[in-house]
Amino acid sequence: MNKTLSFLDQVATVPAGVWNGVMAFCAVGGLIIAFLTYRAMQRQNEIAKEAQTDETVRELLDNYRSGSQAKDEEISTLKKGLKDAVEGLRELEKQDDTAQLAKQAEEQLKKGNTELAKALYRQVGEDKEKCAEVVNVEAANAYRNLAALSFLSNYREAFKAYEKAVKLDPNTVEGWIGMALAQKHLGLFGDAKASLYEVLRRREQYGAYDKFVSAAFGNLGIIYKLEGDYNTAVSYFKKSLKIDIKNKSHELACGYNNIANVKSLQGDFNAARNYYLKALAIDKKLNRLKGVAASYSNLGVLYKIQGFYDKALALYNKAMKIDLKLNNKEGVAVSYTNIGNLYLAQGNFELAKNNYDKALNINSELGDVVGLATQYGNLGLIFYENGIYDQAKEYCQLALDLDCKTGYKEGMSIQYANLGVICLDQGDLPAAEYLYNKALDLYKELGDKVGIAIQYGNFGTLKKKLNEFVKAEQFYMSSLKINQEIGREEGIAMQYKNLGYLYLDQDRVIEAVDNFKKSQTIYLKLGRLQQVESIKSLIDDCLD
Repeated sequence: MNKTLSFLDQVATVPAGVWNGVMAFCAVGGLIIAFLTYRAMQRQNEIAKEAQTDETVRELLDNYRSGSQAKDEEISTLKKGLKDAVEGLRELEKQDDTAQLAKQAEEQLKKGNTELAKALYRQVGEDKEKCAEVVNVEAANAYRNLAALSFLSNYREAFKAYEKAVKLDPNTVEGWIGMALAQKHLGLFGDAKASLYEVLRRREQYGAYDKFVSAAFGNLGIIYKLEGDYNTAVSYFKKSLKIDIKNKSHELACGYNNIANVKSLQGDFNAARNYYLKALAIDKKLNRLKGVAASYSNLGVLYKIQGFYDKALALYNKAMKIDLKLNNKEGVAVSYTNIGNLYLAQGNFELAKNNYDKALNINSELGDVVGLATQYGNLGLIFYENGIYDQAKEYCQLALDLDCKTGYKEGMSIQYANLGVICLDQGDLPAAEYLYNKALDLYKELGDKVGIAIQYGNFGTLKKKLNEFVKAEQFYMSSLKINQEIGREEGIAMQYKNLGYLYLDQDRVIEAVDNFKKSQTIYLKLGRLQQVESIKSLIDDCLD
């Protein structure tokens, strides 16, 4: 207060000739203050609109995540597309002929209803398309916004809109990536790869380390993985990861998870675990709970493959708890499947079936074809374990048909193997051998060491039934060797047990007991007490 009074006192004593100048300065100052206030108000309005946009996009994405197979690779691309769609409505609100509809469409979007916005963008696209321009950016933008909104509920509709967008403006990189994602969901893997290569062909336009280049590499990796070309998949994942590391991208966790998934399939469990732990650390730091849950599930699968069931179950339950909280239905279905697999391996078929049924219901609700095939196959195994072979074959065949339709080779190899096991138990050895060969060929093509080891074990049992003991031993030993190389304890124990039975059938009692004891030691280490007791009885019978 004193300083203000002092200043006014000084002004009051300014000579008359100077006073007018001060008054003039004060007047100009008033204009400056008014202009700054206006700009501040403008900026506040912009910030408020940005916040509204972010909130609308977040709501739309949350709904999509809770009812789809949404992966981190596509969420960032879709988020950008949805933001453009919302902001595009704001631009249409400034035009007299579309203002009212655009405002209504934006209000509907806030409630999760995309239909009015899609109809408006479709109309704008068609109107702009009538122009004779070869490259029609305005029409392309309208169709791209339509596609982003359509992607939330209808991949085919999204694909058609993206197709129009890239035709009207071939340089729209978001259009090519969006179209590739839609094509991937539709099972059009070859077309999706072609779209992503279009992005890479244009990368000089926007820089070799652009986020879109990373997205293209990452999605190419996913498609090659789905096609079973694991080495090519990893090479693309690493290219994507290199860009994300350089850009310090938040998508690093996604890249680590992608590589870990392939390493796990290839039997390189230590590398897989290290990549999963890197992803987990990043997601925890960023508080990305969906990613944390996925990493828990992935680590649980690793422990399950190696036979550490208690550790696996604890991680599956952690993942389930997070996904239930997030209403992430896909994640919940994965957890039910994983827990069902654990109970199946432990011989608790009722609990396994309960979990598979829950997963099946969610997969049906989501329209998840790969998930449906997985559950049909799993339920087929339950029927098999209960001796209901006709239904077992029916369900495994349903699974195989779906996997063949989508080209999902991992699923196809599993179902060929399962159908082979059923035929073997029914005494149809030629059919079993044919199916085992189909499965083995796919596992070799995929480079899936776990699958190859299991199939060698299956062939060993087939040859044993044919009294071809030398060949049976060779297959069991081949399976044992691979399991030892990849550190799959459960597989090692199983093959020692198989060799024990083989030697027992040939009255090679000492060798049989030796292998039974090796199997028993590993099962004890894994906490598989039921197996330990079962083998103890076998050893006692041998020594009587």
